[in-house]
Amino acid sequence: MSGRVTGVVFLCGLACTGLKSRVPLGDAGTSPDASVGDGGADGGLDGGDGGVAEHEDGGDGGLANADGGADGGGADGGMDGGMDGGLDGGARPHGAGCDGGGECQSGFCIDDVCCSIGDCSGCRACNLDGSVGNCAFVPSGVDPHGSCTLDAGSCSDDSCNGIGNCRVLDAGTPCGNPLSCVNNPPCDGQCMSGLLTPQPLCDGFSPTCIPTSAWPCDGGLICESALACWGGCDTTSQCSAGNYCADGGVCAPKISNGDACTSDISCDSGVCDGGCVECGQGSDCTPTMAKCDSGVCVPCGVLVDCGSAGFGSSCDVSSGSGMCRCSLSAECRNPRAPSCMGVCTCGTSGVCSRAEGRTCTSVDAGVCRFAPGWPCQQGADCAGGECDGGVCGKLKLEQPCGQNSDCKSNNCTVAICGP
Repeated sequence: MSGRVTGVVFLCGLACTGLKSRVPLGDAGTSPDASVGDGGADGGLDGGDGGVAEHEDGGDGGLANADGGADGGGADGGMDGGMDGGLDGGARPHGAGCDGGGECQSGFCIDDVCCSIGDCSGCRACNLDGSVGNCAFVPSGVDPHGSCTLDAGSCSDDSCNGIGNCRVLDAGTPCGNPLSCVNNPPCDGQCMSGLLTPQPLCDGFSPTCIPTSAWPCDGGLICESALACWGGCDTTSQCSAGNYCADGGVCAPKISNGDACTSDISCDSGVCDGGCVECGQGSDCTPTMAKCDSGVCVPCGVLVDCGSAGFGSSCDVSSGSGMCRCSLSAECRNPRAPSCMGVCTCGTSGVCSRAEGRTCTSVDAGVCRFAPGWPCQQGADCAGGECDGGVCGKLKLEQPCGQNSDCKSNNCTVAICGP
């Protein structure tokens, strides 16, 4: 019996630890073994049954708990919850599609994908094949963000160059302001200079169109038009001031006094007399130095020095100035007086006012025109009304003159061309 009980206790384990208290010792002790044995056996079996049942229930419960854990909080539940939370709960990885930064782990939604950085503008993008989710340079020739513009004032193209910048126009591409040529100052005879401003060109490296500077036309020439300088000269009027049209159609510097010359217009003084000289006669001088003495202008000494030169009707010898003075505008006929206001007049100081190279006309009384030998573009530029080969022709009879060579008759008497 004891082996049976022991077996049951072994079978029950800890579930049967209270077995002895449940087994009676017999009524009078006459059959202790039987009582103990029977009761113990029955109790042991009952207890064993109960223990097994309890164990089985516990096992079922344990299995049930295990099943429940698997169903509710195990691998399936964790994966379902984790994936749903990653995609919809503000934790999408770089490269995942998005509509706003709040959906992304980085907090940045750029180019419709979660991007690793917050600024991917210009010639970069975050959705390029091979680097989705990371900001990278876009290929050459495209501009997804419209950051490059084609502007005539710059050298930037309207697409990217593949290394993060806008593409630069090819070297030699025109940009900026167009070519221009302007005579300085505007003139109806010789200009100070012709200023050419070339069209700027792109250098192929910089997006900036660098403006060009104006410089004088080559070879002492002036502007032929608003777009070009003369390529050579036929007349001195095509040359800038200080130059004349020499043989070969080139502008050359005017010749200084004392050097050999071929014509009056080739001399800086405007007088060629075996060589460039300050004067050949009094009319080559000015009202303040009206007498020509051996090729040099000196103060007047007598009335005839002024009258014959066309500088006025009197020589101021009393004050010692030796200056010619006038009383009437008609007495001011010399083209070499110092200044002109557009009308030939006898100034308030009594000194003839006239521009260099100009004289009054008999046709348009009181109007200044260029004297014979000076550059012209048309007959109206000249005192004699004739422009021949870009040079004012000689004066006719009775026209105002400054010197004999001004007249076709080669006779200038008292500032009038005579027979």
